[in-house]
Amino acid sequence: MTRERRFALEARAAAVIQALVRRLPRSWVLALGRMLGRLLADLDPRHVAISTDNMRHAFPAWDEARRLRTARAVYAHFGQTLVDILWMADQPRQRLLALIVEEGRAHVDAARAAGKGVVYVTGHFGNWEFYGMAFGWIGEPVGVVARPLDNPALEERLTVFRTRSGNTVISKRRAIPDILRLLRQGAGVAIVWTRTSRSRTGSSSSSSDVRPRPRRWRPPSPSRPAARSCPSTARPCAMGDTGSSTAVPSNGRRAGTGRPTSRVSRKR
Repeated sequence: MTRERRFALEARAAAVIQALVRRLPRSWVLALGRMLGRLLADLDPRHVAISTDNMRHAFPAWDEARRLRTARAVYAHFGQTLVDILWMADQPRQRLLALIVEEGRAHVDAARAAGKGVVYVTGHFGNWEFYGMAFGWIGEPVGVVARPLDNPALEERLTVFRTRSGNTVISKRRAIPDILRLLRQGAGVAIVWTRTSRSRTGSSSSSSDVRPRPRRWRPPSPSRPAARSCPSTARPCAMGDTGSSTAVPSNGRRAGTGRPTSRVSRKR
């Protein structure tokens, strides 16, 4: 199959799934996404094997059955998130905002009151795309750093979702100048923290891999100059099978204060 043909099939599949789920209850949507994710794991044994091998290094105490369950759970969560995004694309703003419970807003406001740009940092927890979009409504529009998808049609669809609340998308390929420009303007920048590792053959691990050897981790360079000049906040979060999610402050602090960052919870 040619690349163009594969891209066309992927775009068509996304359109069909979005049309099918737009009127379904959200609990059904999440269950469907998990099912599709597990199906993808069955169809992609090579990357499942990469994930389990990485976990063999990262978690040597785990038995093989646990590593396999975790790898398949990654696919299930990824499928759940993708279908959730497609469902949300057709939902009105107020329905989506009803999923949000915000706590600790004062900490973000205090960071913004410093008059400098703010870096918001999280990981691939819960529905990270929804948290970014929702923050544009309940907080402020921010610049979202992201790697463009290989499929142009899917990239266009995801960009529409990300910018719906006024956010702008910063391409990871030219991130540093755009990040510094926004920070100098006193704006916010959101970064999803992702570690890249390479296999023994030198090829990059896929985004769904559980990556080994924490000692090889290095923070992305864009955060280094920003951290010296502006506050940063961290927002880990998790989404359960029912769709309930909580963003819990971790090590995120406003620079120089030791105050925890805000928390955002998602209701069912």
